[in-house]
Amino acid sequence: MRVLLPWFAIAISIFFVLAGCVTKPRPAVMVYPAHHQSATQVAQDKAHCRAWAEQEAGSTPVEDTLTDAGVGAAVGALGGAAAGAIIGAAAGSPGTGAAVGAAVGGLGGAGYAGTKAYASNDDAYNRAYAACMKARNYIVN
Repeated sequence: MRVLLPWFAIAISIFFVLAGCVTKPRPAVMVYPAHHQSATQVAQDKAHCRAWAEQEAGSTPVEDTLTDAGVGAAVGALGGAAAGAIIGAAAGSPGTGAAVGAAVGGLGGAGYAGTKAYASNDDAYNRAYAACMKARNYIVN
C-alpha cells in the first residue's frame, strides 16, 4: 500500500499535466462566404480577423496559460504539502507525505489552472474572430 500511493499520485499528476497541454485549433468557429467572396478575399479576411481577434483577446493563450499554470503550481504545492503532511503523519512519515503532496499538488494545480486560462483566452478569441467575420459579411457557425 505504501509503495502504490506515490506511484498513483505521480500517474494522476502526469494526467493533469498532459490534460493542460491539449489545445484546439484556432479559430474554433466555421465561416462561410455569404456574398460570393473570392478565395483570395476569404483568405485575406480570415488573416485580418485572426490578427484582430488575437489583439482583442489581450494576450496569446500561451502567455495566459503559463502565467496561470505557475500560480496554480504554487497554490497546489502548498495545499498538497499540507494534505500530504497530514496523511503522512497518520502513516508515520510526515516529511515524505509533504514532499509527495507538494509534487502532486503542484503538478495538479498547474494542469488545472493552465487549462482554465487557455479556455478563457480561447473563448475571447473565438468571439472576437466571429464578430470580425460577421462584420465582413460571412456566415459564422
